[in-house]
Amino acid sequence: MTHHRPTTVTLLTLVTSWLLCTAQAQDRTADPTGTWKWSFTTQNGDTINASVKLKSEGGKLTGAFTGRDGAESPVQDAALTGSELSFKVTRERDGQRRTTTYKGKITGDTIKGTMTFVRDGEERGRDWEAKREPGTAQGAAASASGAAQFAGTWTWTFTPPNGQAIDLRLKLKQDGDKLGGVLIRNENERPISDPQVKGEELSFKVIRERDGRTVTAKYNGTLSGDTIKGKMESDYSGQPQTFDWEAKREKAAVASAAGTWQWTLSFQGQDIEVTLKLQQDGEKLTGVSSVGGGNEANIEDGWLRGGEISYTVTRERDGQKLTAKYKGKLEGDKITGKLTSNFSGEERTLDWNAKRVKP
Repeated sequence: MTHHRPTTVTLLTLVTSWLLCTAQAQDRTADPTGTWKWSFTTQNGDTINASVKLKSEGGKLTGAFTGRDGAESPVQDAALTGSELSFKVTRERDGQRRTTTYKGKITGDTIKGTMTFVRDGEERGRDWEAKREPGTAQGAAASASGAAQFAGTWTWTFTPPNGQAIDLRLKLKQDGDKLGGVLIRNENERPISDPQVKGEELSFKVIRERDGRTVTAKYNGTLSGDTIKGKMESDYSGQPQTFDWEAKREKAAVASAAGTWQWTLSFQGQDIEVTLKLQQDGEKLTGVSSVGGGNEANIEDGWLRGGEISYTVTRERDGQKLTAKYKGKLEGDKITGKLTSNFSGEERTLDWNAKRVKP
């Protein structure tokens, strides 16, 4: 006699499990980071290439959009819910500020959705499909090697038995699973040796000379966020001893471009003194640029990300809009970069070297 019921129950169980797994997979948060590129055709038949670079820091999604003119603009109101991504981009064209809203679903390295904007007083939209460039996802390097990220400066205090507390700092540089660095004590640096990274596990040695003999300290720990917990074994007393080890990663200092900046531009045989007064709110920059002590203009699309600074200044002359795009690298009280403008009637690129004269 043949019984079919167990087969039916088994099949039902398999189907139910598959449906649950599928639902759980759909609920997972997609990875929006990386460089996404797409193109679209205007009413005039022109093909426009565009891209957006997205990154995630501390749960906050930020990025920069690049359009037809090659100029970057920060994205606004970027949000990710599950696999649904949305953000806005505001740019100025023909003297008007225009905002485009992007909404789409991330599937692997593809986003499919819509972009909406207002034209002639009416809201319009078109399909939007973007592709992520290979290897640009924020976690790509770590995923490829399976290595956690230990780069940064780590600090802790070690108190030996019957001794005084010693403040220590460890500076680590990482490329995938390759690690290097130095241990600093009282401003004296000692390179680490035999560093190894396996997933979230870290180990290394520090070797030094003390009273004519070699002293070795072996560190082993596990990474959890910005903390490493583990053990340190040292033979500094002549016999191996093991101690608890807990190191904290220092938070990177947030660069600031706020203040008054000055520089001289050499243009058509003349030296032009330029002053820029900047205010900063997170990555957003606002301020006023003046030439020769006058002719003030508000800056537009100003931002500072990872030491890179960018903004645009638009002025009117003889009924024409003249635009200058500044982009450079901030290092302390200096900015070095390039200025691209059409002030002479044609596009030109000049060196930009600014100094902060007042915080």
